[in-house]
Amino acid sequence: MLKDQNWLKSDLFAKRHVYIWVAGIYFNIRLEKIDFAF
Repeated sequence: MLKDQNWLKSDLFAKRHVYIWVAGIYFNIRLEKIDFAF
């Protein structure tokens, strides 16, 4: 049971990390497009 809980916590942490990473890249791309538009 404890092993499952640890796996769940690590899985959630990994998903959150990937989401933040992807959101950061998307935000940078949007900033580049805005700079290019002006």
